[in-house]
Amino acid sequence: MCGIAGIFNSDLDHSSQLQAQQRMINYMHHRGPDDKGHKDFDICMLGQTRLSIIDLSDKARQPFLDQKNKISVAVNGEIYNYRVLREKLLAKGYKFQSDSDSEVVLHGYKEWNESLFPMLQGMFAISIFDGNSESLYLCRDRLGIKPLYFARVDKSLIFASEIGAIIQSKLLRSSFNTNSLFPFLFLGYMPDSVCPIEGVESLSPGSYLKVTKNDINYKNYWEMEFSEKKQYENDNELILETRKILEESIRVHTQSDVPLGVFLSGGIDSTIIAGLVSSQNSNVKTLSVGFEDGPSRLNELEIARKTAKYFGTNHTEFILNGSDIRQRISRIIRHIDSPSFDGINSYIVSEMAKESGLTVALSGLGGDELFGGYEIFNFYPKYLSMVPYWRKIPNQLKSIFIGLSSNIIRGSDRRQKIRRLMDVDGASTLYALNRSNTWPSEILKLVSDDISHSTTTEDLFNLFKVNSKDPWKSLQEREIKNYVTSRLLRDTDAMSMAHSIEVRVPLLDDNLVEHVISLPSLSKSPLGYPKRLLIESTRDLLPDFVLNRRKQGFQLPMEVWMRNELEDVVKDVFSQDSIKQRGLFNEREMSKLLSMFKQNQVTYDVIWKFVTLELWLREHKVNV
Repeated sequence: MCGIAGIFNSDLDHSSQLQAQQRMINYMHHRGPDDKGHKDFDICMLGQTRLSIIDLSDKARQPFLDQKNKISVAVNGEIYNYRVLREKLLAKGYKFQSDSDSEVVLHGYKEWNESLFPMLQGMFAISIFDGNSESLYLCRDRLGIKPLYFARVDKSLIFASEIGAIIQSKLLRSSFNTNSLFPFLFLGYMPDSVCPIEGVESLSPGSYLKVTKNDINYKNYWEMEFSEKKQYENDNELILETRKILEESIRVHTQSDVPLGVFLSGGIDSTIIAGLVSSQNSNVKTLSVGFEDGPSRLNELEIARKTAKYFGTNHTEFILNGSDIRQRISRIIRHIDSPSFDGINSYIVSEMAKESGLTVALSGLGGDELFGGYEIFNFYPKYLSMVPYWRKIPNQLKSIFIGLSSNIIRGSDRRQKIRRLMDVDGASTLYALNRSNTWPSEILKLVSDDISHSTTTEDLFNLFKVNSKDPWKSLQEREIKNYVTSRLLRDTDAMSMAHSIEVRVPLLDDNLVEHVISLPSLSKSPLGYPKRLLIESTRDLLPDFVLNRRKQGFQLPMEVWMRNELEDVVKDVFSQDSIKQRGLFNEREMSKLLSMFKQNQVTYDVIWKFVTLELWLREHKVNV
């Protein structure tokens, strides 16, 4: 695990290039405090800052270099099937200087060239310089677990593991990408296809770039195919096969030469991870975080404590309050990398993991989205079939229905969704009810007249377009490609690496994902909602007090803190001076929005995203 960065085909003098490269690497020191390396070629520079996980010796220092073949490699992440590939390469006569998984990439490229990429399984961002063809390759893992950004400046290309590192190169202007504003306000985070800095792009998951002096070619080496390839004689056969794949996922995800633990909440997914790890390893460490403030329903310490005792893990607890968050807010904003209303929870739990002596932690992230654990997997397939009939109802009747429903529905979040029903006319808009943070019509009121409306309402809803036709599978695809990749994985990477913690996600293992998405639709199966396939595959591990507990996500009491310890931060961002100086938003409408929050008419995340955006722009000195 580390940060990688490089410059290709730059017209700058060598000294200026080297200084830019060093600024990027130094900026990402938190991603790899154990070591750093640099390789310098006539047309390319590769750099890496290292967090030692597998093979802690100097022999595993990156970038790796094969002088004879003029090839150099810098890798961020973990290649989980590296032992299998290593054995194949040894059989072909290759010699290894280390036990590192990253050195497998070097020799694998020499043997298989671009055909190596679909052979790799894991979470990774890879840079390879081939001096023979004077080509640079950039490759990203299938689901986008590890980030990789790049920017084209004239004929050159800059790349790094973080947007902030590219800014620190000072090779391009730090100008806000106004085309990212509408998608950000729509979702509360930036889609993976959009970056907040003009000219910076994110390499798409499952793809790679081949960069030469004269050309850049994008290629996909993997597509997420939601098919029905796998057929089983009965449910029991499917359950046993799923369990086998889960156990193998845990086996490869626990490969480590440094202390490893499990993030443990009160939910089923983290309990399953803890149970599977405990069944394969002794003296397992678990970690839980609780809060002094907020509703008791958000505090999962007691249930996590019982789970740790059930599995016999070495358990550690940490208690937070609003003052802890207030003291850390500037550091959180610096490391968030791309504006998002989420991520603070990952920052805090990763900080606690570091304090407890861990370097690697396993998370249950992805279980709900892959196996269908959210309530939306229950109602979406049902209501989608009703949308054609809803479209035919006159708008006047729709308004009456929506008005009556709004009066009897409790909770500001649900009332917002009811009011937005007017615009639902298909699969993407129905899904947007669940994942949209601010509706397009509301965004238009909030932005300044000076902001170009280059992004249309149709463009925003098209962010949720997918290829799958089956309601259940299309929902899986939307959740994984949008919510998981763009929000959960990116925030988790940035916030964990802020503390030099590597977070692994075994429920998003390549083989497990391909297994589940290739099954027949689970919409009407007894193994469907709520993630019955995952539960039945691990039922022997799950205690009743977890199984019978009402579902609840891991949440911070942000609303309480925003009304107390973080109130001054919110007031500052929403002040007339701040809004006027930035020039992005309408002062009067923003004042109304803040008043609605104070009256419990909008949820905290609607407000907090404006806070993170403004503070992020200030932190990185970005011009609008």
